[in-house]
Amino acid sequence: MKKLLAMVCTGMLALGMMTGAAMADTGDTEGVQASPEFYEKADLSILEGKKIGITIQSLENAYWAGVMTALQEQLDELGANTTIVACDDSSATQIGQVENFISSGCDLIMIHPSDAAAVEDV
Repeated sequence: MKKLLAMVCTGMLALGMMTGAAMADTGDTEGVQASPEFYEKADLSILEGKKIGITIQSLENAYWAGVMTALQEQLDELGANTTIVACDDSSATQIGQVENFISSGCDLIMIHPSDAAAVEDV
């Protein structure tokens, strides 16, 4: 249950960061709500040319593999340079992946944690 909660919170945080960054140029936050119309209006062009690293527990799960494929396609369309990797449920591997994202200069790192406590410090 804790993993599911951490996963949902991480996803919401990442989405909030992306939409917040997209709205930063306009300063327009009036009427912000989580509706399809809001996301259609969000200027995600800010992601063009950005380096994004995403680490996920596993791509063996068909649902998450599909979500990551769709996310990759969307980010490609926006012109982002995206790397999606799986840690295969190994916290040590995931920590190494995050450290690699940091050292390679990623502008945004999204983590679907294998163990939220293990990746907290990194």
